Amino acid sequence: MGPKKVSHTLIDEAKMLLAGAKHNHAKPAAGKYDHARSIAKADSALAFAIAAKMYANR
Repeated sequence: MGPKKVSHTLIDEAKMLLAGAKHNHAKPAAGKYDHARSIAKADSALAFAIAAKMYANR
């Protein structure tokens, strides 16, 4: 798999995590638990985006 394909895959994963984070934050069914999950998902999305940038610049 080439660097461009890997970067796009990482970015797609980041987008999915960010969408999940927004959903958990907007509709917290379990209160503080969902809020904590939204923060964790957003942090993970950022990590995936950073990894994609690093991989693309190799």
